[in-house]
Amino acid sequence: MDHSKTKILYVPLDDRDCNYNFPYFLCQMTDDCEILRPPYEWMGKLKEPADCGKIWEWLFENVKDCQYCILSVDTLVYGNIVNSRTHHLSEEECSRRLEGFRKLKTINPKVHIHAFNLVARVAAYNSSQEDPDYWENYGEDIWKYTWLLDKESQIGVSLEEKKEIETLKDTIPQDYLTDFLERRKVDRFVNLQSVKLTRDGVFDILTVPKDDTAEYGYAAMDQAVLAEKIREERLYDRVFVYPGADEVGSVLFARVLMRCITTCPPSMCAIHPSTVPRSARDTKTVRLARVSSGRSRRPAASSRRLLQTRTACWR
Repeated sequence: MDHSKTKILYVPLDDRDCNYNFPYFLCQMTDDCEILRPPYEWMGKLKEPADCGKIWEWLFENVKDCQYCILSVDTLVYGNIVNSRTHHLSEEECSRRLEGFRKLKTINPKVHIHAFNLVARVAAYNSSQEDPDYWENYGEDIWKYTWLLDKESQIGVSLEEKKEIETLKDTIPQDYLTDFLERRKVDRFVNLQSVKLTRDGVFDILTVPKDDTAEYGYAAMDQAVLAEKIREERLYDRVFVYPGADEVGSVLFARVLMRCITTCPPSMCAIHPSTVPRSARDTKTVRLARVSSGRSRRPAASSRRLLQTRTACWR
C-alpha cells in the first residue's frame, strides 16, 4: 500500500468488468488515489452470491488505513445485484448485516463512506437467468400484474385492464406471488435503512440507482416511498436517486476523486425528479442543492488529464 495516496476501499455491485474492473482501471489513470477491492474469487457470479462474511472481515481489517469507502449495499447485504432479486433473507438478517456499516465508522470515525443501494428492478419478460426460477414462465405476468395494480392506484384503469388484472391474478400461482412480494418488502426495508444510515452520518453520501424506470409497478412504488423518506429527512443533498446500475462504481470513483483533489469551485446540483414525491411533481419545481468543494490542492498530472476528459461529474 502506497501511503502517499488516498486509499479507497471499494466493494463492487458484482463480479462483472463494468463493476469490478472499470473503477479500478480509472484509478490507475491517476497518481492521487489507490483502490483496494476484495479478491475476485469472493465476488460470486449471477445467482451464486458473494462471500459476504469474508468481504465484511476484509473491510474491518482494511478500513483503519483508508480515507474513503465506495460500498455496494446490495453486495454486502444480499451478495450481489442478482441476489437482491432472488434472496430469502429476513429483515432481521439484513439488519445484522447493515450494522457492519456502523462498525466501520467505529473502527475509523474519519472514513468517508459513499454507499449505493439499488431499487430492485422487476423484469418485464420471461427469463430466470437473473431472477427467481419461476420468472422463466411467469415473469412477464408478475410484471404486468403489479404494473396494472400501481396504475390503478395512481390514475385508474380501463374496464379491459380491470379484467386483465383478474385474469393475471388467477394465472400466477399464489406462492410465487407471495415470494415476490415478501422479497420486495425486505428490499424496500433495506432501501429505507440505507437512508437512515445517511441521516445518522454513517454514510456521507447515498446513491440509489434505479435499475427499473417503468412509470408504474413495484420499482416505481418503492421509489415513491423512498422519495418521501428523503423529503422527510431533508436529505436532498446527500441522497441521490437516478436511473442507472452498472456505471455507479465508476461515477462514485469520479466523485471521490473530485473530493480528493477538489479543483472545482462549489457547484449547484439539480436534484433528479426521481427524488421528488409523486404528489409534488405537478409543481415542476427543480430543487437545487449547493455542494461545497472544500479546500483545494493541485492534483497529480495524471489526474488532471483524466479530469480534462470528463463530461460531467456529481460531487
